[in-house]
Amino acid sequence: MKEELKAALLAGFKKKEITLSDGRKVVVTQMKVRERNKLLDTPVEEQEAALMSAIKSCIETKIDFDLLPVYDFELIAFEIRKLNLATPVNTITFICQNEIDGNKCGTEIKVENNLNLVRLSKMPETHIQLNPQVSVKIRYPNLLEAQYFNVEKPSDLFDLSLRMIQEIHLGNDVMKVGIDIQPEELLELNDYIDSDAFDRLTEAVANMPTLVADVAVKCPKCGHHEAVRLRGLSEILDM
Repeated sequence: MKEELKAALLAGFKKKEITLSDGRKVVVTQMKVRERNKLLDTPVEEQEAALMSAIKSCIETKIDFDLLPVYDFELIAFEIRKLNLATPVNTITFICQNEIDGNKCGTEIKVENNLNLVRLSKMPETHIQLNPQVSVKIRYPNLLEAQYFNVEKPSDLFDLSLRMIQEIHLGNDVMKVGIDIQPEELLELNDYIDSDAFDRLTEAVANMPTLVADVAVKCPKCGHHEAVRLRGLSEILDM
């Protein structure tokens, strides 16, 4: 195919500039039909790797994709998905859990979800105060780390939390991990901070920001209504 024709076809693709949590600007584009068809033809056990490859192909800005914090990856994947929709609205299915005379209602409820209202649950907390004199600067897990460490497992959460520390601040002095203090030395924090301080660190890591959407759900049969918060890509996009 001639280059002029390729350029003309690609010019018709929708694009969007996204601001990541660290302020970097990333341009993403619609998914090409070839990539979409690859996903459809991929066996279930290989779909995760195929999805990652498809998302990477839609990023025009040069970035280290594998090192992105999970919530930045979510944002990129979400915006790519939104570019491929005809309208920024999808339908979420709920089953009414309201009990009437001891019996669950069970009615199927369809709710429209405005994707333009999706947002980050909270701003990333990068500084954790351990005591009045000492604080740490942290980062958040990237995709590889999130897959390897299980934050529901105390030993994994402990190891991951120490791994997230980038700097230790003592007054005006800053000690960078890997330069001024070695990663293995961080284990000694156990001997010098109390459990409340360490809990603040692990809580920040375990409860990292994620995409959220709030929808109003009302059962057409029993009339029960409630606000429901959808969390993460799978719930928001009803995957």
